[in-house]
Amino acid sequence: MKIPTLYYSGKLRKTIHIITNDPNAGTIKLNVSADIKEVLVVRPRYINFGKVKQGSTYKREITLTNKGEKEISITDIVLRPEGVMSIEPTNKITLIPDQEKTFSLLFTPSDKTGQFRGAIIIKTDINYLPKKIIRVQAKPLSNHQDKHLYKD
Repeated sequence: MKIPTLYYSGKLRKTIHIITNDPNAGTIKLNVSADIKEVLVVRPRYINFGKVKQGSTYKREITLTNKGEKEISITDIVLRPEGVMSIEPTNKITLIPDQEKTFSLLFTPSDKTGQFRGAIIIKTDINYLPKKIIRVQAKPLSNHQDKHLYKD
């Protein structure tokens, strides 16, 4: 039996039910627990800019930490959608064990109002963890909405 752990970290508990054809045995329950360690820790896992003004630029820090025993290469960082977000530095990096690297995410809302949803896709050289995704959201307001919302 395999238990996928890709989106888990910390304590994981599962119960396995085994049904036998032995009328005296009935159902057998096996309780399995594990302490799952993330190899590449990404903080924050989710970014919500909240209400933002069109034409302004907002900044958040993203930290990657190698908690594994081998080097991890960040082969690419893809921003979706393109054009409203940028990240610095943009060069490819390699993290040795216990090393962390901080990036600056810049978000400049477009002229669209309503709900913004995007993603930061961090690609790695790890076969079993080819990417990590940070979801990004915001609520861009027009200049008219902004004046009305923050009026004294």
